[in-house]
Amino acid sequence: MQGETRDPTVAVFGGRAAKGLAMRLSSGRTVRLLSADRSVVESSRSAPFEARHVDYRSANLSEHVADAAAIVAPDRDRIGLLVAQKLAASGAADRILVRLNDPEYEAAFEDIDCELLDFGSVLHETVESSLGPPPA
Repeated sequence: MQGETRDPTVAVFGGRAAKGLAMRLSSGRTVRLLSADRSVVESSRSAPFEARHVDYRSANLSEHVADAAAIVAPDRDRIGLLVAQKLAASGAADRILVRLNDPEYEAAFEDIDCELLDFGSVLHETVESSLGPPPA
């Protein structure tokens, strides 16, 4: 239907850092935090987003994504690789963005249809933007 806007739903996978990202994204989006850390889920009960405990190894992750964009931001790249592989194989996510902590893991993601966000590069861009251009 023309003029109809789709709800911009985002599924964020990870722990405490992912919770912070979910909090920031929740203004203007429907956000679902999916964490293997029960304490992160419990501490999110009053947050403006839904939080679910998920065992990444055994869960059918497509049930939690439902045509949302997926942001995979766990603390360890091996967990990010597992989640990205499962999401890509299911085809349930509109788009998969993965936070890469260690650039040495980049090659492991080559065969996965996902967009890598190198943590160092993203942080560098943010810091440069905040500080302004370096002195000449």
